[in-house]
Amino acid sequence: MSDLESCTEHVNALVAENADIIFNKKVTLAEERKWLSGELEKMEKKEGIPLVPEINGEFGGLCGVSKQKGKLSHIAKFGIAIKKKFRGTGIGTKVLLKAIEETKKQFPEVEIIELDVFATNEIAKRAYMKVGFKEVAVLPKGVKSNNKYVDRIVMYLELER
Repeated sequence: MSDLESCTEHVNALVAENADIIFNKKVTLAEERKWLSGELEKMEKKEGIPLVPEINGEFGGLCGVSKQKGKLSHIAKFGIAIKKKFRGTGIGTKVLLKAIEETKKQFPEVEIIELDVFATNEIAKRAYMKVGFKEVAVLPKGVKSNNKYVDRIVMYLELER
């Protein structure tokens, strides 16, 4: 299976399980190709860091850091989605720590990593707090999934150098 097919399968599996991610519709190979091309373009322009964990030769999920622009250029946005069979194994925390390390190396101007997390995603919130992220805001009803509202939490990590 190609990397593109693995990414598409992963996103669609997350949608099918109604995981705590922003996607709510399955994607086509063409849509995923367009997204992946954008991520690679960000990497080439030194605006993004895509990370794809591989566990024993198997696709393990997606992770990315995107540098913000202009007056927000001291901030990078973080996102991660680990394949269901690898959740709870510690791989998410390892990938998160690698993303922080790479952000420090590749984006010396970045001082803060920011992320959003669904209030219902206790496992992710604990993992983020374990590595030093702090909750700074809650947007009530910030996510609407299956006609139900969930608060969206904003967290940040100040990078130490």
